[in-house]
Amino acid sequence: MISFDRPSIDLIQACREFPASALADAMGRSQCMESGIRPLIEKPRVCGPALTVRCYPGDNLMCHYALHSAQAGDVLVVDGGRYTEGALWGGLLTRSALQRGLGGTVVDGAARDQEELQQLGYPVYARAVTPRGVFKTMKGEVNVSISCGNVTVHPGDLVVGDGDGVVVIPRDRVTETLETVREILKKEEQIRLEIERGGTIFEKLGLNRFFESQQ
Repeated sequence: MISFDRPSIDLIQACREFPASALADAMGRSQCMESGIRPLIEKPRVCGPALTVRCYPGDNLMCHYALHSAQAGDVLVVDGGRYTEGALWGGLLTRSALQRGLGGTVVDGAARDQEELQQLGYPVYARAVTPRGVFKTMKGEVNVSISCGNVTVHPGDLVVGDGDGVVVIPRDRVTETLETVREILKKEEQIRLEIERGGTIFEKLGLNRFFESQQ
Protein backbone atom coordinates (compact mmCIF):
# COMPACT_ATOMS: atom_id res chain seq x y z
CA MET A 1 0.00 0.00 0.00
CA ILE A 2 1.10 3.55 -0.74
CA SER A 3 1.01 5.68 2.40
CA PHE A 4 -0.08 9.32 2.52
CA ASP A 5 -2.41 11.44 4.63
CA ARG A 6 -5.99 11.30 3.46
CA PRO A 7 -8.97 13.48 4.45
CA SER A 8 -11.23 11.86 7.01
CA ILE A 9 -14.15 9.72 5.84
CA ASP A 10 -16.55 12.28 7.32
CA LEU A 11 -15.04 15.12 5.27
CA ILE A 12 -15.08 13.04 2.10
CA GLN A 13 -18.73 12.11 2.61
CA ALA A 14 -19.63 15.74 3.31
CA CYS A 15 -17.99 16.93 0.08
CA ARG A 16 -19.75 14.20 -1.87
CA GLU A 17 -23.04 16.05 -1.33
CA PHE A 18 -21.97 19.10 -3.34
CA PRO A 19 -21.56 19.64 -7.09
CA ALA A 20 -18.13 20.39 -8.47
CA SER A 21 -19.30 23.84 -9.60
CA ALA A 22 -20.29 24.90 -6.07
CA LEU A 23 -17.01 23.66 -4.62
CA ALA A 24 -15.12 25.55 -7.35
CA ASP A 25 -17.00 28.73 -6.42
CA ALA A 26 -16.13 28.14 -2.77
CA MET A 27 -12.44 28.13 -3.74
CA GLY A 28 -12.68 31.39 -5.64
CA ARG A 29 -13.21 29.66 -9.00
CA SER A 30 -9.74 28.15 -8.74
CA GLN A 31 -8.57 24.52 -8.61
CA CYS A 32 -10.66 23.55 -11.65
CA MET A 33 -9.03 21.22 -14.13
CA GLU A 34 -9.04 22.38 -17.72
CA SER A 35 -12.23 21.78 -19.66
CA GLY A 36 -10.34 19.31 -21.85
CA ILE A 37 -10.38 16.79 -18.99
CA ARG A 38 -13.80 15.29 -19.67
CA PRO A 39 -15.80 12.33 -18.32
CA LEU A 40 -15.98 9.22 -20.50
CA ILE A 41 -19.16 7.87 -18.89
CA GLU A 42 -22.58 9.36 -18.32
CA LYS A 43 -23.42 10.83 -14.91
CA PRO A 44 -19.97 10.37 -13.37
CA ARG A 45 -19.37 11.07 -9.70
CA VAL A 46 -15.94 11.11 -8.10
CA CYS A 47 -15.02 12.13 -4.57
CA GLY A 48 -11.91 10.75 -2.95
CA PRO A 49 -8.27 11.34 -2.02
CA ALA A 50 -5.75 11.68 -4.84
CA LEU A 51 -3.24 8.93 -5.36
CA THR A 52 -0.92 10.76 -7.73
CA VAL A 53 0.86 9.13 -10.66
CA ARG A 54 3.41 10.47 -13.13
CA CYS A 55 3.86 8.43 -16.31
CA TYR A 56 6.27 8.77 -19.17
CA PRO A 57 4.33 9.81 -22.28
CA GLY A 58 3.25 6.66 -24.08
CA ASP A 59 3.90 4.33 -21.14
CA ASN A 60 1.45 3.33 -18.39
CA LEU A 61 3.61 1.08 -16.18
CA MET A 62 3.01 3.40 -13.23
CA CYS A 63 -0.77 3.25 -13.64
CA HIS A 64 -0.52 -0.50 -13.07
CA TYR A 65 1.78 -0.04 -10.08
CA ALA A 66 -0.43 2.63 -8.49
CA LEU A 67 -3.57 0.55 -8.98
CA HIS A 68 -1.84 -2.47 -7.43
CA SER A 69 -0.86 -0.32 -4.41
CA ALA A 70 -4.04 1.77 -3.96
CA GLN A 71 -6.54 1.70 -1.14
CA ALA A 72 -10.30 1.47 -1.63
CA GLY A 73 -11.76 4.91 -2.29
CA ASP A 74 -8.56 6.40 -3.73
CA VAL A 75 -8.80 8.35 -6.98
CA LEU A 76 -5.89 7.80 -9.37
CA VAL A 77 -4.80 11.15 -10.77
CA VAL A 78 -2.39 10.62 -13.63
CA ASP A 79 0.02 13.14 -15.12
CA GLY A 80 0.51 11.71 -18.58
CA GLY A 81 2.29 14.76 -19.93
CA ARG A 82 -0.81 15.70 -21.95
CA TYR A 83 0.17 12.99 -24.45
CA THR A 84 -2.94 11.84 -26.32
CA GLU A 85 -1.64 9.47 -29.00
CA GLY A 86 -1.59 6.42 -26.74
CA ALA A 87 -4.11 5.35 -24.09
CA LEU A 88 -2.84 5.23 -20.52
CA TRP A 89 -6.12 3.75 -19.27
CA GLY A 90 -8.65 1.26 -20.63
CA GLY A 91 -11.10 -1.53 -19.95
CA LEU A 92 -8.87 -4.03 -18.16
CA LEU A 93 -7.48 -1.42 -15.78
CA THR A 94 -11.04 -0.28 -15.13
CA ARG A 95 -12.16 -3.79 -14.23
CA SER A 96 -9.26 -4.10 -11.81
CA ALA A 97 -10.05 -0.69 -10.30
CA LEU A 98 -13.64 -1.76 -9.70
CA GLN A 99 -12.50 -4.96 -8.01
CA ARG A 100 -10.24 -2.95 -5.70
CA GLY A 101 -12.95 -0.40 -4.88
CA LEU A 102 -11.25 2.68 -6.28
CA GLY A 103 -13.19 5.92 -6.53
CA GLY A 104 -12.24 6.89 -10.08
CA THR A 105 -9.42 7.78 -12.45
CA VAL A 106 -8.42 11.15 -13.93
CA VAL A 107 -5.88 11.11 -16.75
CA ASP A 108 -4.11 14.07 -18.30
CA GLY A 109 -3.67 12.04 -21.44
CA ALA A 110 -5.75 9.55 -23.39
CA ALA A 111 -7.90 6.53 -22.53
CA ARG A 112 -9.62 3.89 -24.63
CA ASP A 113 -12.39 1.27 -24.57
CA GLN A 114 -14.97 3.99 -24.01
CA GLU A 115 -17.98 1.77 -24.69
CA GLU A 116 -16.72 -0.76 -22.17
CA LEU A 117 -16.12 1.99 -19.61
CA GLN A 118 -19.70 3.18 -20.06
CA GLN A 119 -21.03 -0.33 -19.53
CA LEU A 120 -18.93 -0.78 -16.39
CA GLY A 121 -19.95 2.61 -14.98
CA TYR A 122 -16.57 3.36 -13.43
CA PRO A 123 -15.82 7.11 -13.58
CA VAL A 124 -12.90 7.91 -15.88
CA TYR A 125 -11.87 11.39 -17.00
CA ALA A 126 -9.35 11.91 -19.78
CA ARG A 127 -8.14 14.49 -22.26
CA ALA A 128 -8.79 12.31 -25.32
CA VAL A 129 -9.80 8.87 -26.56
CA THR A 130 -7.68 6.74 -28.89
CA PRO A 131 -7.56 3.03 -29.77
CA ARG A 132 -3.76 3.01 -29.66
CA GLY A 133 -2.16 1.24 -26.71
CA VAL A 134 1.06 2.11 -24.89
CA PHE A 135 4.14 0.40 -23.48
CA LYS A 136 4.78 -0.80 -19.92
CA THR A 137 8.51 -0.43 -19.45
CA MET A 138 9.34 3.03 -18.05
CA LYS A 139 9.31 3.77 -14.32
CA GLY A 140 7.73 7.10 -13.49
CA GLU A 141 6.67 8.23 -10.02
CA VAL A 142 3.81 7.84 -7.59
CA ASN A 143 2.84 9.74 -4.44
CA VAL A 144 4.47 12.99 -5.62
CA SER A 145 3.11 16.42 -6.56
CA ILE A 146 1.96 16.40 -10.18
CA SER A 147 0.16 18.57 -12.70
CA CYS A 148 -3.14 17.29 -14.10
CA GLY A 149 -5.44 19.45 -16.20
CA ASN A 150 -3.21 22.44 -15.38
CA VAL A 151 -3.86 22.03 -11.64
CA THR A 152 -1.18 21.05 -9.14
CA VAL A 153 -2.31 17.93 -7.28
CA HIS A 154 -0.64 16.71 -4.09
CA PRO A 155 -1.08 13.23 -2.61
CA GLY A 156 -4.18 13.24 -0.41
CA ASP A 157 -5.85 16.27 -1.98
CA LEU A 158 -9.58 15.71 -2.40
CA VAL A 159 -10.66 15.14 -5.99
CA VAL A 160 -14.31 15.87 -6.80
CA GLY A 161 -15.77 15.30 -10.24
CA ASP A 162 -19.18 15.22 -11.90
CA GLY A 163 -20.58 15.91 -15.35
CA ASP A 164 -19.16 19.44 -15.33
CA GLY A 165 -15.56 18.35 -14.78
CA VAL A 166 -13.05 17.98 -11.96
CA VAL A 167 -11.98 20.20 -9.08
CA VAL A 168 -9.18 19.55 -6.60
CA ILE A 169 -9.48 20.68 -2.97
CA PRO A 170 -6.11 20.91 -1.18
CA ARG A 171 -6.20 18.58 1.80
CA ASP A 172 -5.64 21.41 4.29
CA ARG A 173 -8.54 23.43 2.81
CA VAL A 174 -11.32 20.83 2.87
CA THR A 175 -12.96 22.00 6.10
CA GLU A 176 -12.75 25.66 5.08
CA THR A 177 -14.19 24.86 1.64
CA LEU A 178 -17.12 22.99 3.15
CA GLU A 179 -18.00 25.94 5.36
CA THR A 180 -17.86 28.32 2.39
CA VAL A 181 -19.85 26.13 0.00
CA ARG A 182 -22.69 25.81 2.50
CA GLU A 183 -22.94 29.61 2.71
CA ILE A 184 -22.88 29.90 -1.08
CA LEU A 185 -25.69 27.40 -1.49
CA LYS A 186 -27.80 29.19 1.13
CA LYS A 187 -27.53 32.37 -0.92
CA GLU A 188 -28.33 30.50 -4.13
CA GLU A 189 -31.47 29.08 -2.51
CA GLN A 190 -32.60 32.63 -1.75
CA ILE A 191 -32.01 33.56 -5.39
CA ARG A 192 -34.08 30.58 -6.54
CA LEU A 193 -36.95 31.73 -4.35
CA GLU A 194 -36.71 35.22 -5.84
CA ILE A 195 -36.82 33.75 -9.35
CA GLU A 196 -39.94 31.75 -8.46
CA ARG A 197 -41.56 35.01 -7.30
CA GLY A 198 -40.84 36.59 -10.69
CA GLY A 199 -37.60 38.37 -9.83
CA THR A 200 -34.32 38.13 -11.71
CA ILE A 201 -30.76 37.34 -10.77
CA PHE A 202 -29.89 40.78 -12.09
CA GLU A 203 -32.07 42.34 -9.39
CA LYS A 204 -31.03 40.02 -6.57
CA LEU A 205 -27.33 40.62 -7.15
CA GLY A 206 -27.75 44.36 -7.57
CA LEU A 207 -26.15 44.32 -11.00
CA ASN A 208 -27.94 47.52 -11.91
CA ARG A 209 -25.09 49.39 -10.22
CA PHE A 210 -22.94 48.74 -13.28
CA PHE A 211 -25.44 50.60 -15.48
CA GLU A 212 -26.52 53.52 -13.30
CA SER A 213 -24.23 56.00 -15.06
CA GLN A 214 -25.98 55.21 -18.35
CA GLN A 215 -29.43 56.12 -17.08
